[in-house]
Amino acid sequence: MVGGKSMLFYGIIMLDLGIFAVSISERSRALIIIYLIAGHLFSGALDVVRAVRNKKEGYSSWRMDLMQGIVNLLLAAVCIIFSRSIGILVFIYFSGVIYSALLRIISAFRKTAVVYIQ
Repeated sequence: MVGGKSMLFYGIIMLDLGIFAVSISERSRALIIIYLIAGHLFSGALDVVRAVRNKKEGYSSWRMDLMQGIVNLLLAAVCIIFSRSIGILVFIYFSGVIYSALLRIISAFRKTAVVYIQ
């Protein structure tokens, strides 16, 4: 499987973050808000850095990475603005997850230069 090890590590990290989120959900809403904002900021920054690196290397997928990074940074800014309303933050999180899922589905159908299965 191509990229299987990185998928495994990514899955373990996401599982750990999910368990951490569930464990703090009963204690403090402020921690959840900070967790949500930090997640969007970190993800957005990584996507922007990846897009800049891909543009320098000449890949055509740098635009999608840049767009996803900018949207994540905007979602973090909107989370900061609406940090008083939990209902709006839930909607922001929901929309961010749906957006990320759609981009991953789109990228799964993109043609690659290497044929993995023949």
